[in-house]
Amino acid sequence: MTPIKRFTINNLIHFLLFIVTMTTPQYLLAQTYQQDTATISRLLKSAKSKRFSDSATALRECFVALSLAKKHHDGENTYNAYHRLGRIHEVNNQMKKAQPFFLAELEVENMVPDRIKQFIYMEVAESYMYFSDYRKAYEYLIKLYQLGLMSDNKEILQEGCLQLGTFYQNVLDFEKATQYLVQSVALSIQTGDPNEICDSYRILAEVYTKSKNYDLAIQNSTKSISYVDKVNDYFFARYFVYLSHGNTLTACGKPKEALPFMYKAVQLCINVEDKASLSGTYIALANTYNVLNQLDSADYYYSQSLSLLTSMSDKDVMAYQLSYGSLLLKKEAYQKAIPFFEKSIALATEYQSKTTLQKNFEGISGAYEKIGDKDKSLFFIKKALSLRDSIYSEENTKRTAEAQFKYDLQGSEDQLKNLQSSQYYTIMGALFVLLCLAIAFLIFFLNAKNEKNRLLVEQTAILTEKTHIIDNKNRQLEESNEILRQFAFASAHDLKEPLRSIHSFVNILQKRYLKDAPTEAHEYMGFVTTGVKRMESLLNALLEFSAVLTDENVAHKNNEIPLVLKDVFSHYQNLIEEKKAVIRYPSVFPQILMNDAHLKQILFNLVHNALKFSKTEAKIELGYTLKDNEFILSVKDEGIGMNETYGDKVFKLFQRLDRVTHKESAGIGLTICKRIIDKYEGRIWFESVVNEGTTFYFAFPKNMVSKIPSTKTPPQYLELVAADLAAAVM
Repeated sequence: MTPIKRFTINNLIHFLLFIVTMTTPQYLLAQTYQQDTATISRLLKSAKSKRFSDSATALRECFVALSLAKKHHDGENTYNAYHRLGRIHEVNNQMKKAQPFFLAELEVENMVPDRIKQFIYMEVAESYMYFSDYRKAYEYLIKLYQLGLMSDNKEILQEGCLQLGTFYQNVLDFEKATQYLVQSVALSIQTGDPNEICDSYRILAEVYTKSKNYDLAIQNSTKSISYVDKVNDYFFARYFVYLSHGNTLTACGKPKEALPFMYKAVQLCINVEDKASLSGTYIALANTYNVLNQLDSADYYYSQSLSLLTSMSDKDVMAYQLSYGSLLLKKEAYQKAIPFFEKSIALATEYQSKTTLQKNFEGISGAYEKIGDKDKSLFFIKKALSLRDSIYSEENTKRTAEAQFKYDLQGSEDQLKNLQSSQYYTIMGALFVLLCLAIAFLIFFLNAKNEKNRLLVEQTAILTEKTHIIDNKNRQLEESNEILRQFAFASAHDLKEPLRSIHSFVNILQKRYLKDAPTEAHEYMGFVTTGVKRMESLLNALLEFSAVLTDENVAHKNNEIPLVLKDVFSHYQNLIEEKKAVIRYPSVFPQILMNDAHLKQILFNLVHNALKFSKTEAKIELGYTLKDNEFILSVKDEGIGMNETYGDKVFKLFQRLDRVTHKESAGIGLTICKRIIDKYEGRIWFESVVNEGTTFYFAFPKNMVSKIPSTKTPPQYLELVAADLAAAVM
């Protein structure tokens, strides 16, 4: 019996040890997970409280929380960490940094419940909307809408309708926006959520305001206000309702009634120390006082927002500078208004906002006119006029693209609503929608064109007097330029055909009838052939000059000078090898803002001249300097040089200073360079010593360059030698 008893006890001990061994890791893991979950919650809560005051610390805490959540494959907390990282960047006006974190939320799309998927789709769509990527935004909003339909969840379906309504509002399809928002209102009333009721009425009011249905706008905005006391204490919920109602009343012609609601929004911003929202509210107040013609009050609130510019996005700052400048112009503070227009012009140029640029040009022109600076006034009004036709053309193109985009969206919605429909009805429905869109687009286009024409007529009437002054000053110049254009065109096109005939018949004479003629006859025929080729070269050069003369495209675009030089060296490879040239140039150049074809023409002509007029074993050096308010590029050679007394003669048409040595030259390259540089308000000159070499300089305004290398480090130079040119231009 004893052995059996010992065996049973031993087995019992082993069994207990086995149980302890198997359960301890799971127990410890569960304990660790609970501790880490508490840590994640604490870190994210701390980060949220520091998002305005100490964003760097908040970001570090979020990354620690993200690491812990990923360690445990915790989808919900991984989403929470990514969400908080995105929001921290968003509230600090860093949307480019925020978007990757919102997109990263999709990693846990299949690990989280529907209520979290709802927020993921919303935030991803909002991030795409911010950057005007409407196709991507629409894709995730449809996912949100389908999630609500498939789960039969009214809260999610209501949010999908609300977001789709907001989306169609942004793409200016007010009919679709109204359909979804009315559905959102009905669903939010069914669920009884006052926050969603407020949002639905508020956004519906914004749609009616934009579509100029002011009575319905005020009705829906007032309904939103009636629920504001029932919403939770979350700051943004109340803030947006008050501010939106104030803006709606102002837009609908009731600015006095708007002021109390805007003041409530201001107080909410002050309570939570939200500088970004406060700056926007101050600007809304200033605009309302401007509508009321209470200019001192408007000036006060614009000044208040001035101290909060760092919390605003660049586009908001651009609009603010324009609005404040316009107010100062209205208050006759002309000199004070100019810097605000200039700052807005700089931002509008950076973001390529032509409409804002035109408004700024008109405003600053008026300011300069009032202070007596007629030249600057004319300069800016000319710029405003030149933008007018460009904006009109772009708006037509944009309308076409919007119509196509709306058609694509309609097609997507038809697919969503007709998943169970037959192929026949799908095709017929699509054709019907296409026809409706075509008719709607035609009506919209015609109405928009008429409206645009009306606005252009009004604007033209205002600018006629100033345009008349410009026309009087430029009439004689235009007449002479037109004569030159006609002559250049006739020379380049109409005279080429006789030259080709002369050349052909001279060749026939030489081949058929002058085989046994005296040497002198062949020599004379050679002179004729050379003359024809020379004349053809001159006509080609004149055609090139005519193209530059009539080309008004001075659109600014970032150009990498080293890439242009690479094309130049490749083009003149044979000449570089022939001259056994060594070309020295900086390894790093600033970027220059100009038409790339113009930059290539300048460098092609100057480098070609340097090679052509250099002796064997030519040495050429390119460089640049930043002096005062100019960016200066130089091309230096050690060639035959020329007398500096020639002065500007070298830049005149067909002025070849050496007609014997360089018969092949048309004498037009430097003329083309000067013409292009004049377009950009630059200048070109040279320094030269006979038999020692020449340096050509061409300078542009400093605001045409960017990515300027540091002046603390001396520039490094590269040398291009004829022997290894092939490798350098690959």
